[in-house]
Amino acid sequence: MGMTQSVGSVSWRSGGKHSKKMRMSRLLAVAAILIPTSAWGLEVDSSEVTLPATTSATTELWESITFGTAFTDVPVVITSPGPSTGGQPFTIRIQNVTTTGFEAQIVEAEGTSGPTHYAVDMTYIAMEEGVHGLPDGSLIVVGTTSTTAEQYAPNHGLTGSWETVSFGASYASAPVVLTQVQTTVNETGAVPVDYSTPFYTVAVESVTTTGFDAALERSEATTGTTALDEDIGWIAITPNTDGSLTATDGSTVLWESLLIPAASTSIGKDDGCTTESLSASFASTAPAVVSLNSRNESDGGWAIVCSLSTTQIGYAIDEDWYYDSERSHVGEEIGALLFESGIIDLDLDADDDGIDDTVEDSLGTDSADPDSDGDGWCDGVVDVSPDCVAGEDAASGTDSDGDGVLDALETDSDNDGVLDSAEDFTTDVDGDGLPTIQDPDDDGDTVLDGVDACPGYDDTVDSDSDGVADGCDPCPLDPLDDADGDGVCADIDPCPLDNPDDSDGDSVCDTDDVCPGYDDLVDTDADGVPDGCDPCPLDDPDDSDGDGICDTDDVCPGFDDLTDTDGDSVPDGCDVCPLDNPDDSDGDGVCDSDDLCPGFDDTLDGDSDGVADGCDPCPVDPLDDSDGDGSCDSDDLCPGFDDTVDVDGDAQPDACDPCPLDNPDDSDGDSVCDSDDICEGGSDFDDEDGDLVPDFCDVCWGHDWAGDTDGDGTCDDLDVCPNDPLDDEDEDGVCGDEDACPGYDDSIDADGDGQPWGCDPCPLDNPDDTDGDEICDSDDLCWLDPLNDEDDDGYCGDIDNCPETPNEDQADLDEDGIGDACDPEDDRPDTGDPEDTGDTGSEDTSLPRDLAGGWDCSGCSTGGGNPRTALYLLPCLGVILLRRRRRTSLWGVAGALLLTAPLLMGADGQTYRVPLGDTYTLLDSPMRAEQGSFRAVGGYAWAPLVLRAEETGLADDMLLEHLVHGDFRYQRRIGTPKAGLVLGGDVPIRYAKDYIGGMANPRLSVGFTGHTPWVGAVIRGSGILPTGTEGSPWGVEGEATVGLYRPQWGVAVGVGGIYRPEEPAFRTKAGFYLGPESARFTSEWVGEFGVHSPSEVIVGGRFQKGLVVVSPALGIGVNGEAGTPRLRGLLSLSIQQPAPAPPPPPVEPLPVPEAQVVSLPDSVFGNLSQVAEVLVVSPDLKIRVEIHAQSKWEPAEAEQRISALERTVTEYLVGEGVDPARISVEARGVTGSDWIDIVVTE
Repeated sequence: MGMTQSVGSVSWRSGGKHSKKMRMSRLLAVAAILIPTSAWGLEVDSSEVTLPATTSATTELWESITFGTAFTDVPVVITSPGPSTGGQPFTIRIQNVTTTGFEAQIVEAEGTSGPTHYAVDMTYIAMEEGVHGLPDGSLIVVGTTSTTAEQYAPNHGLTGSWETVSFGASYASAPVVLTQVQTTVNETGAVPVDYSTPFYTVAVESVTTTGFDAALERSEATTGTTALDEDIGWIAITPNTDGSLTATDGSTVLWESLLIPAASTSIGKDDGCTTESLSASFASTAPAVVSLNSRNESDGGWAIVCSLSTTQIGYAIDEDWYYDSERSHVGEEIGALLFESGIIDLDLDADDDGIDDTVEDSLGTDSADPDSDGDGWCDGVVDVSPDCVAGEDAASGTDSDGDGVLDALETDSDNDGVLDSAEDFTTDVDGDGLPTIQDPDDDGDTVLDGVDACPGYDDTVDSDSDGVADGCDPCPLDPLDDADGDGVCADIDPCPLDNPDDSDGDSVCDTDDVCPGYDDLVDTDADGVPDGCDPCPLDDPDDSDGDGICDTDDVCPGFDDLTDTDGDSVPDGCDVCPLDNPDDSDGDGVCDSDDLCPGFDDTLDGDSDGVADGCDPCPVDPLDDSDGDGSCDSDDLCPGFDDTVDVDGDAQPDACDPCPLDNPDDSDGDSVCDSDDICEGGSDFDDEDGDLVPDFCDVCWGHDWAGDTDGDGTCDDLDVCPNDPLDDEDEDGVCGDEDACPGYDDSIDADGDGQPWGCDPCPLDNPDDTDGDEICDSDDLCWLDPLNDEDDDGYCGDIDNCPETPNEDQADLDEDGIGDACDPEDDRPDTGDPEDTGDTGSEDTSLPRDLAGGWDCSGCSTGGGNPRTALYLLPCLGVILLRRRRRTSLWGVAGALLLTAPLLMGADGQTYRVPLGDTYTLLDSPMRAEQGSFRAVGGYAWAPLVLRAEETGLADDMLLEHLVHGDFRYQRRIGTPKAGLVLGGDVPIRYAKDYIGGMANPRLSVGFTGHTPWVGAVIRGSGILPTGTEGSPWGVEGEATVGLYRPQWGVAVGVGGIYRPEEPAFRTKAGFYLGPESARFTSEWVGEFGVHSPSEVIVGGRFQKGLVVVSPALGIGVNGEAGTPRLRGLLSLSIQQPAPAPPPPPVEPLPVPEAQVVSLPDSVFGNLSQVAEVLVVSPDLKIRVEIHAQSKWEPAEAEQRISALERTVTEYLVGEGVDPARISVEARGVTGSDWIDIVVTE
């Protein structure tokens, strides 16, 4: 906006009508009840900005918008989007509004399309908060409201609520209300890459002259929750009014407000664009914002601008796609405000007291003096230093004493006898809501402030009847007013006669204290004497045994603590051994004076022999030493015997020693005393071989008489290998002295030649080396040739027809078994030629032969055919087929081509490689909509290489009769179909009977491809890579092709060449096709000029379904050159994107007036270019183009305009590489404005 509004598509123009203006008289009629937040100036900034497309956004992103001016205070911002290229529902959210700008972004509710959007033109109007009386009498009130109130569509299943907003002023009629959510406190979505959650607009209802109801509109989108207040900004302005203001740069800024009643017809996005005429004389399109002023339909929704010109505004109501996709909507009241772009900063208050001059003039206050009555309090609600302080609020009509004179015009506003200069607006003594300056009885005691004896208190209240009002009485309940002078009134003084009251702090007034200086209430022993005055505060009685010691400190209660005979500090009355000190030194419970075994416990006698253990020599033996050997019985080693007798000195008395003569007794542990042992060091009882010789002393395992021949420790009678000390080390079941192949398993003989594999020089061969060249047969490439292909021509000597002369072709023209390279004579039959040295004795059936191919056609090289014949005939046939529309004619002529193909003799060239492009079988073609493709081709060629006799009528000698070949190619375009770089590569394979097959030279290609709706061209350069095998050298190839490529027909010609060392060749191709992409006929000719000049004609079909293309073809050789097959069959499979279909045929437009000519600005093509880019990189997406027309067009004109728009948009998108199958067009008819929507359908 600010320019002709469009999606970037069609311009709007329309007429207008005048509306009534609010005149100054209306403002004066209501000036007395204006709100108390009046402003003393008007700051406005309005403009249009473009919010960029978010289709490529990857993270949360907000666009920063900077005001054209810095506001004094944070303003309220209202935005509206212009028409958008994207057809999905969206709106504008803002945040972080400051005095210098704000942040904005395009947002969408969750629905059937993605969250991102194309570029949008956004209008904003920023205006300072407050009440603004314009010079022309119009009234603007601006404010914000914080709320969590929400309104819901029925699918939420919730009951909504409203927030009541008061203007604080009364308009003559309900104003226009514009609204916008100013914050994003509850937003959880990372817009624009996420859906806005929760999705908010503003719902408005019940707009009256004094206020309106507002709520956060949730519509049908249920995602997200509202936990915190959001700020709703609003602007209320006198309705249906227009005027002008002067901008800061001196220019005139026009504005207009509209309150549009609810229409009787639907005005939703699906219902078209409804227009309203403007009254202001805008020279250019002005920024405009719109808002709903009612909520007649429960689905919710929000107002949008769908068209705009200097004379009319178009509007509609949009809805989200969360619950359903319908966007029809019943009529609603619409508020609109248009403000030309500019910066407004008007001084509407000359004395800066916060009341616009127009209001002061109507009130009677002095608009040039901020303090009209000179009492120090300003007329308005702002300070004007140093003249006055804010307070008297004349704008609100304040008249505190109700005498008809505003407070701002009298010095004693409340008529209480106290001047206003002595009172203020902040103190409210009696809490009645009136400050002292407006309250004649500040304390509410019915006594006017001027005569009040006790200001601030009720003079009539005297509780203690002492003649002083309670409010001014220091002790209102104490008629003596603190008799003891301790500062505490008697009504609350616990000791009214004492000062201090309780000096020892025992809660007993001093005059009543029992134990002064101590707490009378503390009597621990409860004997009636406070502890502070009690000699034994813990005892009752204090000293029960009369020994002069308090009971709690008495050592021996009941006895005299001072009597202690043994002097052990224990009074005798409590001493266990009153005569002993210590009492029981050995702790055995027996007083020392009575102890039997001093120093030991008298009670311990383990052997019960009557002697305490401490004094018993054998305390555990009742007999002490029964055998008399000097050892207590419990320690006796050999009871009953003398422990001191030990002959062998092994510490075992002889009487108890099993081997009294041996020390040690049994050193080998075989239970036989050493003096009686048979086999010292080993068990006498172990004789496993039963030869009566203990094993430990046995010479060998088994019978010693058998001996141990191999010395392996096993007697011969038990030795498996008596002559093999290693006993078959290789574990092959053959003893070492008999093993044929020691160290290896003799039973393994893979080649069955009788030699175990471990000792066989050729373990896989039997015989090992047939030709005796010391190379195992399995490794010998020439196993019957001891010289191993001596001439190195690839043929072993046993099959080489020239074993000593290299001849890779093995040519043998005379068929005598000796190759031509080493054959001293020609043994062919005599031909009569004097130079013929052949044998004349054979029959004349084998004449001289040349290397050839194709059909044996006499005069192929000299007959009526030549290379130009095919070039002339193919285009002619193409024209004939093009002119014949019936299918029977098409295939009839194609059949004729097959029948006459052998006549095309002399044409040159043939290829076995896949071409660049997928249009033809062998001819290069440009890449169109496809970004890349993979193609595989398989083929069979019959007799491409023969030896042909010079004399006609003789059969060919087949050198290569059956050739099977294939090729695999991949290519990718970088760029657009109009102009792009193509990178590709292919790998061919070939196989022929009796020849070694395999991969031929790979090829890497780089080229340029270009295509317009008619002409296409491709230029390719390739490198042919060597494979490292004989006969496969490197090469360089180039080719250029140009042609006409139409949806139903095409003709193309290509030229090129290949250079290989000693094999340069020139190539020519031509071809045509007929039919659509899905099923078409192709015919091609290929030829080559070089050492040989093969040539053939290829006829085939091309069938495409979706991404798959199948192309069968038949080739016919048209000359007898080497390399030309007689017949060739081809079948290729391509995987690619479908090629674009042609645009619809041009339609001659109906003549329309010049003012109605459809125009598409550059911005439209910019948006369409973005759409094309998205579709190219997202091949699964499809779009629907919805086209609307203005209601002023006649049906025929509207239909023509829609058709023209459809053609223009479709042609542009197809030209950018978009498959037309992904574009659908829906003509919405006459809906109120020229309008294009592009909707993503899948």
